[in-house]
Amino acid sequence: MKILISGVAGFVGSHLADYLIEKGHRVIGIDNLSTGDETNFNLKIKKFYKQDIKNVDSKIIEYEKPDWIFHLAANCRTFLSVEDPMFDMENNIKGTLNMLLMARDNKVKRFVFASSCIVNSPNTPYYVSKLAGEEYCRVFNSLYGLSTISLRYSNVYGSLRQSEKGSHINALASLHKSKRDTGRVWITGTGEQKRDWTSVYDICRANLLAAKSNLNGVFDICTGVNTSMNEIAEYFDCPIDYVKEAKGDHMNLSEKQDPRPAKNLLGYEYKIKLNKESLSPYL
Repeated sequence: MKILISGVAGFVGSHLADYLIEKGHRVIGIDNLSTGDETNFNLKIKKFYKQDIKNVDSKIIEYEKPDWIFHLAANCRTFLSVEDPMFDMENNIKGTLNMLLMARDNKVKRFVFASSCIVNSPNTPYYVSKLAGEEYCRVFNSLYGLSTISLRYSNVYGSLRQSEKGSHINALASLHKSKRDTGRVWITGTGEQKRDWTSVYDICRANLLAAKSNLNGVFDICTGVNTSMNEIAEYFDCPIDYVKEAKGDHMNLSEKQDPRPAKNLLGYEYKIKLNKESLSPYL
């Protein structure tokens, strides 16, 4: 298959490109490099376009004619959405709509949307934008016949490709940076916030299974195992500083996530457990 990945220079996008190329697919990518990094690129990517999904050139899709699109480009920082809701909307709603329109108009065979467990926390702009993306995918399927599927990732980890650019970087990248720079880690609130952690390598497998299926709708991509931030911090084996609880934080993002539909219908089940070995890139 010829595949286009938006956000191809990002954490999940670059790993997905590696995985799909390894499986024999031809991959092209787009990324604006705001948080992604060109050093993440697989050298076997057929073509890279430095483009922003908010105003991406539709001629790229017309020219490349991908069979599948994996739409991963987004603002994925919850607290940045709280700080700048307009930025979040433009990237996650307008950007997703742009990609869906191009997929529809160019008869793309399959559109895989990267959603998030954040939809279980209805108190941030990030929640609104990811839920809107899921709904746009549903409507484009029912109204226009575009084959779509949305994957609600739990918290993703697994390598140091997680961006440290900009503000409000994600949890494990933040802990890694803090320990490297200060010898300590900091955690917001009490540290008893629980998360479901899925390896990026399992996420890649889930994406390919989703693309190959003919199923529509929304699937949780998770492990079903919840781990507190205090438990995560223990792996870092250094002093912990507790700071003020962040606005928009949620005690248990994954309480409503269910791994069974993905297992039963997509044939996906996680393989990599959260432990010292799988966390080793950050420690």
